[in-house]
Amino acid sequence: GKPVIISKAPVSIVKVQPTVILQSATGVVVLPTPEWGDTDSAGNVVSVKRTMTGIFYTYVKTTQTRVLNYDFLLGTRKASELRRFVQANLATVVTLTNWKGETWIGQFLNNPTTFSTDARYYGGGERNKVTIQFEGVLT
Repeated sequence: GKPVIISKAPVSIVKVQPTVILQSATGVVVLPTPEWGDTDSAGNVVSVKRTMTGIFYTYVKTTQTRVLNYDFLLGTRKASELRRFVQANLATVVTLTNWKGETWIGQFLNNPTTFSTDARYYGGGERNKVTIQFEGVLT
């Protein structure tokens, strides 16, 4: 019979790494994956209006922005590196690439970012808990 020609579909391959990368014009910080319980919430707003005749109308304002909340457990050096990066880029646009291969463009929401010492190690090291809130758009 006749040969069958199968055309190839375009395929996008994304290398997933177990890291979170924060990039700006002033620098880059590579972090480990956050603890369990990270959240991703939409910035949608629902408002309910009632007319004079008693009829209810619901309006939904949708936005493309989302708020990401990540909790990290970091050593002393990595925590101080992240602290310097956040302080230098509070009001600038930052690119966040997460462990899922998603790239987000946005800015930090929590000011100041809280760094709390969670544990101390024999030999002088500390484990710091850091929560980052990031509002951005998925690219």
